[in-house]
Amino acid sequence: MPLPEQDTPEREIAEERIYRKVIDLVSNVAVRRKNLPSQVHILIQDEITGVKVAAFLLVQYIGNNGMTKITPYSGAVLPSEETVMDAADILIKANPGMPMICDKEIADELSQNSLVWVEEDHYRLEGRPDGVLEVFTPYGALQSLEIARELGAKSVQVYTE
Repeated sequence: MPLPEQDTPEREIAEERIYRKVIDLVSNVAVRRKNLPSQVHILIQDEITGVKVAAFLLVQYIGNNGMTKITPYSGAVLPSEETVMDAADILIKANPGMPMICDKEIADELSQNSLVWVEEDHYRLEGRPDGVLEVFTPYGALQSLEIARELGAKSVQVYTE
């Protein structure tokens, strides 16, 4: 199912849902790892429409207390003919060394190839023609709308380890 038509309330809802997922996943990994580079790539699948969305984001750590500022600077829906492996290969070639953050659905697709487990949330896509891709998946966390409302925040994650 494609995204709803441009300039409709349904499209705005879909875009906000996708934006929130992108920011939450990158924040989840950035806060827990504390050592992501300043630029990362994310690839997710929207759970409602099924479209795959890719984005580039800036990650800025603020002090030593685990706070991060996540700023998207480019994003697009993957063309239906482009596979997850195509996207990974393009990233490796165009941005060597830039890691990819992805959700479980994308990680499952990547795992059909040479995805090697490194640690809890970290995989390495090896055997690609142009190099190796570091792949990160989110840590287990619960979204807490009640805590977010109390803090006046849009999103709060409580880790479940």
